[in-house]
Amino acid sequence: MQTLQDNIANKVAMQARSSSKQILKQIICGNVLQRKLRNAAAKDDKHDKISFLVLLYKNLRMGINEIPGSSERNITIPLYQWIFQEMKYNSDGVKFLMDCRADLLDHTNKNRKSIQIEIPTIEKSLKSVLKDYFTEDNLTVQVVTKDASGYLKEKLVKGEAVHAYRGNHDVEQRIGHNRRCFILTHKGLPEEPLAILHTQLTNKVTGNIHDIIDKNPDQTEVVDKISVAIFYSVSVTNRGLSGFQFGEHIIKKAAGLLQQEFPHLRQFFTLSPIPGFRTWLLNELRKGNDSRYSNLIKRIQNQLDGYGLSIHDFKALEQCRSENGIANEKLTQYQVFTETLLPLCASYLVLERNKGRAINPVANFHIGNGACVHQLNWLADLTSTGINSSFGIMVNYEYKLEELQHHRQQYRTKNQIGISDSIHQHLGDYRAHQLCYIASAYKSKL
Repeated sequence: MQTLQDNIANKVAMQARSSSKQILKQIICGNVLQRKLRNAAAKDDKHDKISFLVLLYKNLRMGINEIPGSSERNITIPLYQWIFQEMKYNSDGVKFLMDCRADLLDHTNKNRKSIQIEIPTIEKSLKSVLKDYFTEDNLTVQVVTKDASGYLKEKLVKGEAVHAYRGNHDVEQRIGHNRRCFILTHKGLPEEPLAILHTQLTNKVTGNIHDIIDKNPDQTEVVDKISVAIFYSVSVTNRGLSGFQFGEHIIKKAAGLLQQEFPHLRQFFTLSPIPGFRTWLLNELRKGNDSRYSNLIKRIQNQLDGYGLSIHDFKALEQCRSENGIANEKLTQYQVFTETLLPLCASYLVLERNKGRAINPVANFHIGNGACVHQLNWLADLTSTGINSSFGIMVNYEYKLEELQHHRQQYRTKNQIGISDSIHQHLGDYRAHQLCYIASAYKSKL
């Protein structure tokens, strides 16, 4: 593989240095290089693909205007970036570029201490090319219906990043009555979902994911009774598209489409996971008296000791699910932990920051969009993922469409998060008014 990579990159480099721009353009626009690039990458693993991109970068760093005979003296972009730009005119080329950026991002995350200096530059180049391609004017949000192609339904299954599909029944349920599945596509890739948004249509706030994905919805839709939309899963399907605000775009467009379809629909909430809360709490328990939340930490440790439990015993909650939902009689001993875990979870979401931003990635995403932290839900996700990430706790964020701009600005300029009265109560003695504010107070001023 390395010999093939060397031959391709060296051949193009020689052409670039010794030929006119017209000859080089024929090579690239004729898809010779593009085809070799994609074929070489398709047959190899991520490591070799990254090595190939680095080799391409090292050999083709000269600008287009530096090529002998070039008349494009004002075009100073590196030749490797020009090659990437040529590839975006082909749908397969675009997919290849997305996959390359995804691989580079994964590689960077796993090798932060020993990253090759060329990789950030290549990633930045790929992001620039992809951003030029995925402009808002070329994006469309649409509803997936039951008569959608099998290919598109398969893409939904593969692209779901929050609540995995368990079979065809789940597919039909999530696009059926009292549900909506929205996809974000590009006009050049009409059956390639870039983002997927799953929605429940109801008349109240839903606080348990099993009520959505484990129970069959009513088979009739009463338009006049639908007043609340619950966004319970939003997924960007390719890591190579991270940082493009596709999640924000699909939520806003979907809200508009839903209001057109349901005239009484006025409230929009999420039902969101809380990845990282369990890991954070274990670290706080290890700190003990040194924890910022030492009073709550002492209380939860006393509760565990009193019941003869350890924090790891919460995994048993997964066994408390039944075909009819939660087997409440088995959960009595865990109910007492709401007094400590919910305040700690509220503190984690609202008060724990990194450079002013919420350390929880899901919270940062929704709050950055202008949503407010509305409600914590106990025993809301009793899957292994839910227990292992947050002891089964989930959170509702509220999207108040007419207030999004205000709440977004408060977060971006003052690092303040809008919260509900119930979240404010959970924070208790740990309320930090410089970091949060009661969202309803803003509405009263309108």
